[in-house]
Amino acid sequence: MQSTIFYDLSFARCHTNWPALIISGLITLQLLYSTNASLEQQLEHCCSLGQSVASRNADCSSLSVTSPVREVDAESQSVCLAMMQLCCAHQLRDLHCEVGQLAARSGNSCPKQDDESKYCCEACKMGIIVASMTPSRQECRVQNASLDCSWHSAFIACCTNTRNITDEVQPEKPPYSNNSSLISNPSGGAGSGEANSDICDLYPGELCAHICVSSPNAPSSSFICKCHQGYSLMADGKSCMLESAQNRCLNENPCDQLCHDSGKSIDCSCYKGYQLHSNNRSCVDVDECRENSSESACDSNQICENTHGSYKCLCGPGYQQDPVTNACVDINECQMDVHNCASSQRCDNTIGSFQCVRYVNCGTGYTLNAQTGQCEDDDECTLNTHNCNYIGEGFVCRNTLGSFRCEKVDKANSHSHAICPTGDSKCFPSNGGVLSAICAPGYEAAKGVPHTCVDIDECARGIARCGAGQKCINRPGGYMCSTLRCESGFRVNDDRTRCIDIDECSEQPRICDHKCSNYYGSYRCSCNPGFSLQSDNRTCIDLNECELFKDRRLCSGYCRNEPGSYSCQCPNGYNLASDGASCQDIDECKDGPGCTNQDELCMNMRGSYRCNLITCPAGYTKDKQNTNRCRREARLCDGGEECAEPTSISFYFITITSNYSTPAAGLPLFTLRGPSWASAADMHFLLTLRYTNTPAHVTAASQSQFTLQRTAHNQVVLLLVQPLQGPQDIQVDIAMSVANLGSTLSKLTLFVSAYDF
Repeated sequence: MQSTIFYDLSFARCHTNWPALIISGLITLQLLYSTNASLEQQLEHCCSLGQSVASRNADCSSLSVTSPVREVDAESQSVCLAMMQLCCAHQLRDLHCEVGQLAARSGNSCPKQDDESKYCCEACKMGIIVASMTPSRQECRVQNASLDCSWHSAFIACCTNTRNITDEVQPEKPPYSNNSSLISNPSGGAGSGEANSDICDLYPGELCAHICVSSPNAPSSSFICKCHQGYSLMADGKSCMLESAQNRCLNENPCDQLCHDSGKSIDCSCYKGYQLHSNNRSCVDVDECRENSSESACDSNQICENTHGSYKCLCGPGYQQDPVTNACVDINECQMDVHNCASSQRCDNTIGSFQCVRYVNCGTGYTLNAQTGQCEDDDECTLNTHNCNYIGEGFVCRNTLGSFRCEKVDKANSHSHAICPTGDSKCFPSNGGVLSAICAPGYEAAKGVPHTCVDIDECARGIARCGAGQKCINRPGGYMCSTLRCESGFRVNDDRTRCIDIDECSEQPRICDHKCSNYYGSYRCSCNPGFSLQSDNRTCIDLNECELFKDRRLCSGYCRNEPGSYSCQCPNGYNLASDGASCQDIDECKDGPGCTNQDELCMNMRGSYRCNLITCPAGYTKDKQNTNRCRREARLCDGGEECAEPTSISFYFITITSNYSTPAAGLPLFTLRGPSWASAADMHFLLTLRYTNTPAHVTAASQSQFTLQRTAHNQVVLLLVQPLQGPQDIQVDIAMSVANLGSTLSKLTLFVSAYDF
């Protein structure tokens, strides 16, 4: 038997027993009568199943594909499924609304997702605000038509409950503890068949994550969620979260400095400037000043001094700290008058030191000793620079301080006597005052050089009498036996008692190209900033910073290498910025020279500028309101060739730097918008690359580097999808046509600069 049943819900939008009124009067359900259960019981059963799915899964998508419902006739399965979906959706909506109210009551921010929880939260907050601003509960009563059904319920519940709390003068604290939550059953007990049953027993394991407890002072549809020991209740009032374990570093810290408890183990670490000891607990200082340290602590002008956890960079000899930059700069000893040059010397400042240069001539007969700075006598007789041979026969040369004398020699005694220099201890007087050319002990007559005695090197000839383990050291007129043997870089002191360091930097001023640092037993050469030490460890050559650091882009313009440094230069159309590296564009349109024709439009671009003159083609006149637009003179046409021409032509100019990077989605250059009342089907846009003006060495632009993207039914955006190489000028046309209204043309000229800065 077939029966027809009608349900009218138009009057019960917020009816409390809405599952029995789910079908409106506009929908007729044809159900086959079943002897097993009444229609109303089947509908309630299907509705309770849908509510259970929502409470258990918080999702109704699984109802789209479900197995047949038990206790429902085969003829009524489709209607039951529809009822389950409707009840599940409504139940899910109520659950979301409860979550929103919970957030509002707890003082938390409302959810961001655009669903029922957000709007119920806002409605609940509004109710709480209204309750706090009014003395009575009358203001909590809002007409049902003012808010949506569930939002209205949230407003009333939060406003009324807040009013009750206010009237009772309760303390300001959340209505829920950190491990429990009071929640009303969204289903209202539907489908249970027992109005006063325990809600936790009706839905075991579905309402709370851990423990469900029925509220003793609330209706039977209310319950409290609690968590097991070691867990805390989350903001949704149902879920439980594991409480964080106690940080063992607070009570049992075994670390010297930093301690981190990962939950599994305790890890120790150190502050900067320290490193972890092999025991993985203690921290030891890092000596940043070690020669093999991986960190370059100080520069070549500084001396590194290690401290606990850090280090200091002190200025080396000949340097002082700049109070502004804190860098070590050279001390000009000559300018500050802290040198030790003699009055006859000129002080020349060097990087880290100074030099004393003699500027007073030693005079005739003397020569300057560059190492000692003293004037030494020239022995003209030994150097054979005298002229005694030209005076006459029998004259010999005798040296004096600063000069020499030519003296007559007695021929009778010339073979056995010789004239020795005055004061020469190598000669002895004999024969009544005539000096005899007899050499003192330890000397002998020089071979081939008359009247000269030379030292005898007893050590070299092997005639010295030194003991085993002793070293023979020759000295003028004799020798000595020393037991000291000094290594390279050392020598015996004057007392012959110990080995002392040889200061190669002082004794050999030009041993290093730039700077020399003496070390115990050796020395080291270093270079001024901007130079590099060569493989011989002495010579310094200039570093080409422009080539060496070209990947770092030291200059935005041109980089020019200089001895020990570099400088940045900019091309025409740019000025060098105050940082000495960047190039700032010159706005010729603003600062000059600009355009001379008053009808020209001056367009500044990076490194240059352009003067653009808009000239309307034949048959067009310039628009008085928009000076960059030309309008067709023939506004009306009868279908001739002039109708095919655009009604207006607009001119636009855009500047862009060379090789400007484009994002993956393209770089927006220009937006063209048509009338808003025209439909998308009636509007058409066409992109055409008209021409390019490109030098021979530059790749000309192609239309594939541009595209039109439709962003609205009446709007397109011109996108640059690939970088453009400059310099070049590009003209792109965009035609827009509207059905039955003609077309317009936009001419875009792109000026690509020659540089990428």
